[in-house]
Amino acid sequence: MIRFARGSVPCALIGALARLAVAQPRAHCREGKQLTGDIGIGGFQCVAAGCAVNGLSGGRYHHSFSAEPYILDVDSTGPAASLLRDGDVLVAVDGLLITTVEAGDRLANLIPGQPVSLRVRRAGKDLEVRVTPRLGCNMPYIMVTPDRRRFPVPPRAPADP
Repeated sequence: MIRFARGSVPCALIGALARLAVAQPRAHCREGKQLTGDIGIGGFQCVAAGCAVNGLSGGRYHHSFSAEPYILDVDSTGPAASLLRDGDVLVAVDGLLITTVEAGDRLANLIPGQPVSLRVRRAGKDLEVRVTPRLGCNMPYIMVTPDRRRFPVPPRAPADP
């Protein structure tokens, strides 16, 4: 039988648990969404009715786009910072057209560390970029507008872990 000096084990255990609790990031994003893969897209502008983001069904999030959305508010410190620009048009996710249910679901449920391919249109040319999501909060906003006029971008929500 191992014996410890009186009080040494409880103090060491309490100290270790306290350090562990401080080191752990929050387990949820705003609106209670679980941490997921995030590439740093803050929002989308869709020039058509029928676009929506962050819908929840069956425990999974869903994005749906009836038209190719413009990317807005690219996080300057996010994984896609050097690859995407505000105003790029999102065409496809992992080879699936963004207007399909599968592409919207894939984009809404990214997995940290698992690369995703995005096809975007910039200045009339299609580009293929590969981005590796980080652990974070993939909760973009959406603006549905009647035309492409640039509307002011709403302020970005405070950064989640």
